[in-house]
Amino acid sequence: MLSLGSTALAVPIDRTLYFQCTYPLIGQQPLTARIHTDMPDSLPAGEATGAFNLQVTATAEGNTYQGLTLVGAQTLEGTATANSSVTGPGGLNLPIAVPLAIASTDISAISGPFDIVATGDTPSLTFSESNQGQVDIRVDRDLAMSLIARRGDGSPIDFGESWHDPDNADAFVVSCSMDDARMADEGKDNLLHRFTVTPAQSTTGPVLHTDPDTLDFGQVVTGLTGTQTLTLSNNGDATLVVSVISLAGSQAADFSDSHDCASVPVDGSCTVTVNFSPAATGVRSAMLSIASNDAENGNREISLLGEGVVQSSPAIDLGGQILLDFGQVQAGNSATRELVISNTGSAALTISKLAVSGAADFSLDKSCSTIAAGDSCSATLGFTPTAAGAFNATLILQSNDPVTPTLNLYLQGKGTATPTPSLSLSPANLAFAEVEVGKSSQKTLLLANTGNADLQIDSVTLAGSGSTAYALAADCSLIVAGQTCPVQVSFTPLTAQSYNAHINVDSNAGNSPSAVVTLSGKGVPLATPALAVSPLSLDLGQSQVGSTAKEVVTLSNTGTAVLSVSASLDGTDSNTFAFSGDCSAVAPGSDCLLTVSFSPVSIGMKKASLVLQSNDPDNVSISLALSAEGTPQPQPEIKVLPLSLVFDALPLGSTAEQTVNVSNNGDGPLALTAITMQGEAYNHSSDCPPSLPAGQSCTITVTFAADASGDYPGTLTITSDDADQPDLSIDLQGSVVPVPVPVLVMDPQTLSFAPTLVGDAVSRSVTLSNGGSAALSLDSITLDASADFSLSHDCGSGLVPSAQCTVTVVFRPASPGGHTGLLTLESSDLMPSQRAIPLSGNGQAMPAPHLSINPGRLEFGPVGLGNTQTTELAIFNDGNVSLDVSSALSGDNAFSRLDGDDCQPLLPGRQCSVALSFRPAHPGTLSASLAVTAESLDKPMAVALSGQAVPAGGNGATPVGQGSGGSVGLAGLVLLGLLAGGRNKRTR
Repeated sequence: MLSLGSTALAVPIDRTLYFQCTYPLIGQQPLTARIHTDMPDSLPAGEATGAFNLQVTATAEGNTYQGLTLVGAQTLEGTATANSSVTGPGGLNLPIAVPLAIASTDISAISGPFDIVATGDTPSLTFSESNQGQVDIRVDRDLAMSLIARRGDGSPIDFGESWHDPDNADAFVVSCSMDDARMADEGKDNLLHRFTVTPAQSTTGPVLHTDPDTLDFGQVVTGLTGTQTLTLSNNGDATLVVSVISLAGSQAADFSDSHDCASVPVDGSCTVTVNFSPAATGVRSAMLSIASNDAENGNREISLLGEGVVQSSPAIDLGGQILLDFGQVQAGNSATRELVISNTGSAALTISKLAVSGAADFSLDKSCSTIAAGDSCSATLGFTPTAAGAFNATLILQSNDPVTPTLNLYLQGKGTATPTPSLSLSPANLAFAEVEVGKSSQKTLLLANTGNADLQIDSVTLAGSGSTAYALAADCSLIVAGQTCPVQVSFTPLTAQSYNAHINVDSNAGNSPSAVVTLSGKGVPLATPALAVSPLSLDLGQSQVGSTAKEVVTLSNTGTAVLSVSASLDGTDSNTFAFSGDCSAVAPGSDCLLTVSFSPVSIGMKKASLVLQSNDPDNVSISLALSAEGTPQPQPEIKVLPLSLVFDALPLGSTAEQTVNVSNNGDGPLALTAITMQGEAYNHSSDCPPSLPAGQSCTITVTFAADASGDYPGTLTITSDDADQPDLSIDLQGSVVPVPVPVLVMDPQTLSFAPTLVGDAVSRSVTLSNGGSAALSLDSITLDASADFSLSHDCGSGLVPSAQCTVTVVFRPASPGGHTGLLTLESSDLMPSQRAIPLSGNGQAMPAPHLSINPGRLEFGPVGLGNTQTTELAIFNDGNVSLDVSSALSGDNAFSRLDGDDCQPLLPGRQCSVALSFRPAHPGTLSASLAVTAESLDKPMAVALSGQAVPAGGNGATPVGQGSGGSVGLAGLVLLGLLAGGRNKRTR
């Protein structure tokens, strides 16, 4: 922001301007610049503005993000140079170039328009009396940026030598021109700000500053006092006299003040102490009035604000609880609950009564008496029901809580009856199926406790005439409520007959302390299996080596018991036979199948035996004769054509295909287990099956494509079960050559003409060359500009590689001011096909020399004899031609001119200084004259000099320079437009 050294007040400035900018790869794209700064509406002559700070937010639009994404840019940074002009009375017309810094911006995730922020500072400005009146700040049409795009690793991206910034090899240059059409559509112009230079003012006198401007006492208890202080400072150059400090307002009686601020020296301060003693609750306010000899703002009012609040009190809180439920409790048993009593007030809570009223089944086991503010206490309540049923009571709490002195908490609980066990038997009867004599069968009897107390099992016993065939296994002495216990019952008949018995269960069950379960079963004679085999011998015929033949053997159980059969192979050739099937449990009347297989590994007759072992008492072992013949296995034979592929001179960016034929010339199927490819530029596809029949063929298609020129070797490998050629390789050779393309090179990229007098002409040339490898077609070379520019060239219709031609542009301004245009070229270069070279020139009016001198008169003294006083005057060239300025001194020789001025030559818009000294040799008022001349001026300019000399040892004052203001200094006249701003206000 701008810090103004005087009485000028800054106002915020926000302007939006539109540009068209030329980038590498993507050409011209739109850009919106939003300028923010603070600037004065008026400024006294001779007063410095102070330093300007500004911010420009530029939104890159169009396809800008695509160009940066295309080259892998992750961040963007750099600098910018913006141009503007300051114009006003007294011949004020100054072009300014201002540098800006563009902070590093993360653009890794952009997908559309994005913002970059540029900031910069400018030196101070001072305007002369001749500049009084309206001053305009306008933004020029041209904006130049030097940008650095970086990859993720921080390295800069190079867009080619033609885009390089001459001062920074890492940066590329982006040139922007104002978008006049868009500015007109949006109703905007290039005027940034208009302000007024007013006559010079004096700032002598006291200046009152108060800190803070408001006193807020917050909450204060009625009857108590809160205190705050106010600081009064004198920021002026004379003593500050405070005549009155008083309180005002309907509630001023709640406030009081004390101070020692009658007189405050320059740069000094004093303290006002303000007390707040609220007489009532609620918001209270008043005004502290201050009167002083500050000429501009001597009367101040300070707002006073506070709130009166009442004295603290306790507040009882049970957490919103109004009911305490003990749930179900067995009669004779007890349950307890904790009650948390909290004090949410601001004073101690005293509990005067905490008692239970109602059923005697409830009790207060632990009480609370005093609870500090913000603290809590736990009371313990008990419930001991004497019988089954619902019980209720009330806990009464009495305390010093002024809002709730008495609080009731309701108590409830339910008594339940004494639990008893109950026995349930499942099943009620156990019936066993027929069981062979000497064998056993098992069943489970489940004992369940369906009561609500532990069940004690006293005994589980067998009884009855048939009990000798039964047995029990159990561990069921105690069964908790809701649980079960199993009893294992076994039935083992000794003879073929029926057996009846029962189980007696004795317990403490309330429903049935003695329970009975009935048992029944029958013994039957022992059964035997019988094995029948079909066929008794097996011939599996002929099979090729490596193949398998299968036949089935049927095993039948013609007996009355389960048949168990195990099988094994025996004989010299048993390793060529195998069997499968599980006949370990064949039910009576059922069959079981064994599958016998023959897998020869050599040719010739093969024999073996299948030996069957069973539990058939009459056929414990049976042997089946096995026979078969092994025959030769057919063999595959792979054949591949061709054994090499050549892809020669493939143009870059294209693709080529060739095929390889695979044939099976053997008499057996060919297993193609793998087709693999080596070489980065090759791919393949195939219609070959995993198994290729004898006499059949298939095709492998090889595709060649590379993204760079060069030679590319490779190998296609076919893996199969051909014993002679298991891995067959095809050699691949390929080469890629680049595609010729034209490349248009323009030098330079922009044409800027030096300032030219109206009616004069100046020319500049652009060299066009073909930096590519193909012929470049030049379709059109045209001007999009005013009549101030004209065009000629020797380029014909195109350029062969390495050839070049010249385009000449002539600038002949017909009027003063800036003139712009575009030189547009259409060519066969696709990156891009249309190029534009910005044209700019400035027409100048006929020479008009003019000088300003500040101050117009110099006064020295008083100076003691023999002492020296020096000062300077400024000479400003506010014309439009360079001048050789000289000066000569005449008059009393007490005045002298010091060497060292730099007034030859003095360029337009520049100033120089002339140093003068006054060393009197005799007392009195002395005078002289300084004549300032230049060859183009009609007459010399005179500056009157006067000095007062006093005797030595008298009042020889320190040198005082007069007229320290003056015309606008070159260093101070920096951009007040596109990139300027500030805040200028008098310190209080």
